[in-house]
Amino acid sequence: CCFCLSYKDKEEEYGKLIKKNGFIVHYFCLLFSSALCQRGRTDKEGIYGFLSKDIDKELARGSRLKCDYCKNPGATIGCVVTSCRRKFHFVCGKENGSLHQFYDTFRSFCPDHRPEQSYVYDNRSKKTATCPICMSTVPARCSVDTLKSNCCKNSWFHRSCIQRYGLSAGLHFFKCPMCNDVDKFQKEMLEFGIYIPDQDAAWEKEPNAFNELLERHNVCDAEHCKCPHGRNDSPGG
Repeated sequence: CCFCLSYKDKEEEYGKLIKKNGFIVHYFCLLFSSALCQRGRTDKEGIYGFLSKDIDKELARGSRLKCDYCKNPGATIGCVVTSCRRKFHFVCGKENGSLHQFYDTFRSFCPDHRPEQSYVYDNRSKKTATCPICMSTVPARCSVDTLKSNCCKNSWFHRSCIQRYGLSAGLHFFKCPMCNDVDKFQKEMLEFGIYIPDQDAAWEKEPNAFNELLERHNVCDAEHCKCPHGRNDSPGG
């Protein structure tokens, strides 16, 4: 990637690794570069609306900025907190606990200023829970790697599980896996850094995915069929 200088291709963490118009870029590196705007008339112009001349300009700006983590140039992302001077590559930030909000002005927070979910702990609070998505143990504590449902009490998730779910379900099908709440759950997950693409669910986009629903079962499944005309006879039409 010409922004973060990383070859890592992990869509759920860094967005698609795009090769177009002479650039190789992570989609999220484009979205969160502080001085880069989408000036294309549609998402099909340039790279998802980011024009080549603007990308070149942002790369030139980043060449003068060193990342606070890897110390290499190209740190086009800054913490949104005005008093904070921390700057970093998207990949470096994520590896060190930064948080990025995929809505509105696409704000980035360094690890020291990232928002945290509110949760009151007491002596009765369990130390672990079962993630409803992967059914594995998850720490019942707010952290970089965990998220709590704001609509279902005591429901904890691995952040990675929620992110994979968001990519698969898309904005139109993303809801709480426990109670099916949409509005509160989506708002909470977006605020705490989950990317939910505005698209149909992955299973909706598969060719002929629902053809079986239109098929009529017309074969007798009895072990010993008594129909004189055989298993495939369908007198009802």
